[in-house]
Amino acid sequence: MRSERGDSLVEVVIAVAIVAVGTAALLAGAIEAAHRFGPDPVQTILREAVQREMRVAVDVLKYQGSAIAPATVATTIPMPGATPAAAHVSIVTAQAGTGIAITIQASLDGSAAENASLTTTVPQPAPLPSSTISVEGNAPQ
Repeated sequence: MRSERGDSLVEVVIAVAIVAVGTAALLAGAIEAAHRFGPDPVQTILREAVQREMRVAVDVLKYQGSAIAPATVATTIPMPGATPAAAHVSIVTAQAGTGIAITIQASLDGSAAENASLTTTVPQPAPLPSSTISVEGNAPQ
């Protein structure tokens, strides 16, 4: 009679295969959960579009005498791994004390839930470059 010690190669391969299948199923569930509970790519793209337009609007309004007319523009927003989505971007400005309040909103067409908004205030606009500034007081003429 022969005494067996240890496992045969077939048993080890079967055990490794079972562990691999279980690990793959666990990782697939974790990846799907990360995509489901992670940041929404559409919201991220809309926020980036609003921030990009806000930088332009702030640059336009930082000098005296500049203005932006309220407008809504139909455009497309590039989507990661998909075709561009139709959207509307609107801008509204209003006097806010000594500054100008700017509100920019972006929304996908056909989806009221997919939107982003950003509001900021530009302080008192600066004089245009190379303009003459007159200051009253004891300054020499």
